[in-house]
Amino acid sequence: MARSKKPGTADEAFKRLSGMPPAYFTKVEQRYPASDVAALRLFLALRTAARRMDNAVSSWLEKDDLTVTKLDVLHLLYAAAPVALTVSQLSGFLRMTQPNITYVVKGLERARLIKRSIDPDDRRSSLFSLTRSGLALIEGITDVHLRGIGRALGTLTTSEQGSLIETLAMIAENFESIEFPAKG
Repeated sequence: MARSKKPGTADEAFKRLSGMPPAYFTKVEQRYPASDVAALRLFLALRTAARRMDNAVSSWLEKDDLTVTKLDVLHLLYAAAPVALTVSQLSGFLRMTQPNITYVVKGLERARLIKRSIDPDDRRSSLFSLTRSGLALIEGITDVHLRGIGRALGTLTTSEQGSLIETLAMIAENFESIEFPAKG
């Protein structure tokens, strides 16, 4: 596939990516070291890119009355089948809070895309698995979504994709390792 990289500098790419007004950086540059400003620009670029990707995928999912998180849950249940998963397991895989996952699971259950059963090892816990409708939906939309994702990310070589994954994992782990002191 031909590369569709737009020519230009990192500054031009940042302007295409972010809606952050240049005046903001003028003020920040006056107060903080250049390395901090560069890190802030990267942080904003990552957040903006993630938000734009989520918005694009969300528009793909609208017709199926799904959200990105609902799709993630369906994918996890599809991958785990025939084993059912608990809210705690889903929460751990997605790195989301259990209350958020519970809310998503209840919506998928109301839509009859997943079903609940009692965990035989812990009767206080519920297990979730796909219904036939959920299975049909996830199998039907996966091909379409993978083609879209392939078109969007196919401009990177497999090696570049692997390097980017390694870099993103390192960044995420760095963020998770930072502990800020409690407010006084």
